[in-house]
Amino acid sequence: MILTPGHFLTNCAISSFPEPYTASDSLSNHSRGKLIQSLRNKFWNRWRTEYLIHLQTRAKWSVQNPNLMENQLVLLKDPNTKPLDWPMGRILEVFPGSDGLVRVVNV
Repeated sequence: MILTPGHFLTNCAISSFPEPYTASDSLSNHSRGKLIQSLRNKFWNRWRTEYLIHLQTRAKWSVQNPNLMENQLVLLKDPNTKPLDWPMGRILEVFPGSDGLVRVVNV
């Protein structure tokens, strides 16, 4: 069974009908609506910040790619042009950092 926010609001399966409202309930309709909205917001915020974050895969820097090398062809990204119109360039010189990774090149 998959839990949804509706399960926490109704305290039962979604396919069941809600219990009928009786006038002897301690909360007015307005107070009950505000309480449900508050609980819904609290659940959504926790679900979004604690659960959804774990579903996202962080591919950036999880796998080390090979360093750039001289004579490789590269695309020169230009924010003012469409990606299909980006010019190509050839790496003339690489400048590895102290950790051995290339972050600066001469094109």
